[in-house]
Amino acid sequence: MRLRLEEVAQATQGLPEGPPELVFQGVSTDSRTTAPGTLFIALAGPRHDGHDHLAEAVERGATGVLIHRGTPPPGAAAVRVVDTLVGLGRLGRHVRRRLGLQVLAVTGSVGKTTTKELAAALLRAAGLSTLQTPGNWNNRVGLPLTLLGATGEEQAAVLELGISEPGEMADLTGICEPDVALITAVAECHCEGLGTLEDIAREKLSVVRGLAPGGTLVLPHGAPLLPPPPGVKTLTFGWEGGADVRGTDVSCTAEGGTTFRVEGRELRLALPGRHNASNALAALAAARALGVPWDNAADALAGVRPAPLRGEVRTAPGGAHLLVDCYNANPAAVEAALETLGELAGPSRKLAVLGEMRELGPLSRDGHARVGRAAAALPVEELHLLGDETVPARDAAVAAGLPADRVRIYANQETLAAAVLARLEGGDWILVKGSRALGLEAVADALAAWKG
Repeated sequence: MRLRLEEVAQATQGLPEGPPELVFQGVSTDSRTTAPGTLFIALAGPRHDGHDHLAEAVERGATGVLIHRGTPPPGAAAVRVVDTLVGLGRLGRHVRRRLGLQVLAVTGSVGKTTTKELAAALLRAAGLSTLQTPGNWNNRVGLPLTLLGATGEEQAAVLELGISEPGEMADLTGICEPDVALITAVAECHCEGLGTLEDIAREKLSVVRGLAPGGTLVLPHGAPLLPPPPGVKTLTFGWEGGADVRGTDVSCTAEGGTTFRVEGRELRLALPGRHNASNALAALAAARALGVPWDNAADALAGVRPAPLRGEVRTAPGGAHLLVDCYNANPAAVEAALETLGELAGPSRKLAVLGEMRELGPLSRDGHARVGRAAAALPVEELHLLGDETVPARDAAVAAGLPADRVRIYANQETLAAAVLARLEGGDWILVKGSRALGLEAVADALAAWKG
């Protein structure tokens, strides 16, 4: 996105130092990858401060810097602001307004990344050039950088909003000013920073503060913690009667996908599980709220593939099957993954490899116990756990009837992988699920290489 120095100063409420008509070819927040002709934004974080790397950014070709302290390097233009993170957000909002995009904001405790991908596919299938959040660029830095990465040719944007502390949602929705805001679900996630489920729901619902005039809020039908706010236009999705966009007849396919029906249409996903069909319902509802037709919905949804570590189905050479979903974890997501494991495995042996669920705060013990009970209820033949915080999961699984000799806790990935490999049989189905920090992808890779 091309930006003039004067434009940057006005958008960020900063003081310009340099020729007003100087044009930047884009922005950067990493001095190591700054490209020629860009504006370097010096963000100050807990471990690194971009103000310490101004000279390096200019050496790599930056022609200007956005700063809140210090002196710009010789020859570089500058815009001085009170806080560069706030300035970055204001610059992102400026671009959103300048481009006049139709904006869909997607948030929720579970499913938001997959829903974002499905919604973007629907918009593109309807002929809209669509900007979307890359990866997990869903915070105060990633959101404005996504907007600033627009080419100017886009007609719509599907933006993911992720929060971990109070007040963050208001900041994010104030940057992107969505025409449609979608909340996928509320579950125990980032409880250390956000508090109780009720606190999380309130924070999620604050997305409406930034809704564009006449905007629509899309909600799961009947969610007790997400009542439609008074005075806000809403559209609901779900499986029960009364949902504005209602799905029926959901089932897993032998190939690891899912089929379901909506308003007489049979739709097929290359993603496993009822929870992913729910994500598709949410995306369809959001498209409808934006006025986007569903004419090509079947092909659009079928073309979305699982993101790495997010519901991938792998088959090992020895004939065991893996459901790899270890990008993140909370109790609701683990329960959904266990349900999907049961649907995919049918009568085959089912093993669960579950890691700690991080950032649950005071809800950690109950949350881990909940997934232990869910594993026992499936039932899984064996439950392999990683990390000390999984003790309540073990205890709850055993109390719910899973034999104690089939539940084990491991201190590291290597011993866990070795133990599971020693017990695998052809035709087994294994779920690998846990918080990203545990590195369970190493376990998944080891199991996927099993030759029998």
